[in-house]
Amino acid sequence: MWKLLLAVSVVAAVLCEGAAFAQTSCCIPHPSPGCNKPNVQSCVCGMDPFCCNVQWDGLCAAEADQCGSCNGSCYQPHSTPGCDDEKIEQCVCPNDMFCCDVAWDSLCVNEITSLGCAGGVPVCGNGQCQAGEDSCKCPQDCPDDPNSCSPCQCGGNGGNCWCDPVCVAAGDCCGNACAVCGQCPPICGDGKCNGNENCSNCAQDCGNCCGNGACEANYGETCQSCPNDCGACQTTESCCLPHGTPGCKDKAVQDCVCAMDPFCCNNSWDSICAGEADQCGSCNGDCCTAHGNPGCDDENIEQCVCPKDTFCCLTAWDSLCVQGVKDFGCGSCNVAPVCGDGKCNGTENCSTCAQDCGNCCGNGQCEPNYKETCTSCPQDCGACPSTDSCCLAHQAPGCKDKAVQDCVCAMDPFCCNNSWDGLCAGEADQCGSCGGDCCVANGTAGCDDENIEVCVCQIDSFCCNITWDNLCASEAKDPCKAQCGVCVPKCAGKQCGSDGCGGTCGTCPPNFTCNAQGQCQQGCQPNCLGKQCGSDGCGGTCGTCPPNFTCNAQGQCRQS
Repeated sequence: MWKLLLAVSVVAAVLCEGAAFAQTSCCIPHPSPGCNKPNVQSCVCGMDPFCCNVQWDGLCAAEADQCGSCNGSCYQPHSTPGCDDEKIEQCVCPNDMFCCDVAWDSLCVNEITSLGCAGGVPVCGNGQCQAGEDSCKCPQDCPDDPNSCSPCQCGGNGGNCWCDPVCVAAGDCCGNACAVCGQCPPICGDGKCNGNENCSNCAQDCGNCCGNGACEANYGETCQSCPNDCGACQTTESCCLPHGTPGCKDKAVQDCVCAMDPFCCNNSWDSICAGEADQCGSCNGDCCTAHGNPGCDDENIEQCVCPKDTFCCLTAWDSLCVQGVKDFGCGSCNVAPVCGDGKCNGTENCSTCAQDCGNCCGNGQCEPNYKETCTSCPQDCGACPSTDSCCLAHQAPGCKDKAVQDCVCAMDPFCCNNSWDGLCAGEADQCGSCGGDCCVANGTAGCDDENIEVCVCQIDSFCCNITWDNLCASEAKDPCKAQCGVCVPKCAGKQCGSDGCGGTCGTCPPNFTCNAQGQCQQGCQPNCLGKQCGSDGCGGTCGTCPPNFTCNAQGQCRQS
């Protein structure tokens, strides 16, 4: 290795003295014409005669690369033929022409060792720091080389590069050596902050990031890691109360306090910081307004309220403290009602403060001013008028026959408050709505004889799903054998009202009326509007039907 280094040194020294460069690498600029590879020299000079007639300058060296001379390192695979050490080339290529004709691949690199072509030349990357290698030429193998790089001042540009001492002594040759060796990577700890060194990866040379006055997120600085540069983190903590974290929620107050006492933004907001916040106009807000700070801005009111309610001066001046100004006789405030204090007063009502005044819906009053309707509150406003049959289940509450609806809902409030389900439709039958006379069209779904109803509806589902029309009545007689023309009074459990056959189940005493359930109740207005027969709703009848006619559920006489 030392021989090779000496050769390089001698060449460099000779170059410094202006000797011919005919034996110098085609890949390095030099002041004389020609280079050390005749075939490359011929190729280059064929394109650029200047290189063989005058000087082998930088352009000639670049053109040599086009002629296949300036290839990559012999120890690294690359896509061009040959490599940068002619001796290794001359050793490898006779055994593997691919390496010099096509590309210098990984097999060519391996053949340097297997064919013994390296000789004493160190192999960078083999894990051994050999003679001639150092941390500048081969940091992979020599990361801890104590000699590091030799100093070299090239053309006034300072920097470290591997450079033979002879070349360094020559001075003007150092440029050539540096061009070959390249710039050394920065060394952390050499007292110079250069290259890719910064405060994050080399504080020894570049100083600490935190404390340099710049909040540098790229180097991981945050309000938590470096409040000196980035400021205290924003917090939701009160400026007027001590807490374990730095800063407080009011930035203006925080900045004011920390200008006096940096500890408050760098460490924690202790009781001293909380006291200083008062000097910055943060604490002790209006005595007549609830706020999150302890105490208020009138010392006399403060001294009057706080002995009676210590929370007001120890924790926060809340709405009860404001109320206390008046209640304790400490002063006068136009105090707005406080929703949640258990008192329904002032402008509070069931709509604006149910906590104090109770819910509107369910208080027995239908109050449109509070947006109560039959839809939003059927408990107070009753079920909405419906066009749906009382005898058929549907989603909405209530049904179109108010008398039947009231009768059903008295038994089952769900039917008017929620929806008219199948159970409600079944209960409607008990209230005289459904199941009219099987022998005539009755305008309802189904009829009053369950056996006949089952028989007919198996034949014609329309009769039970939609309405019992004339066809259903005909089917009841044949084939279902209904005994039409013979009316059987229905007065079971009834005191009054229609018996279903044009007669009555009884009459009520004076000042009593018959309700829809056939029960006598005190006070009534007879209702026979549009009816020929049946109950008048007050224990009497609206008329009787002639022979061979019966009274249906709608109070109409129909031929039996």
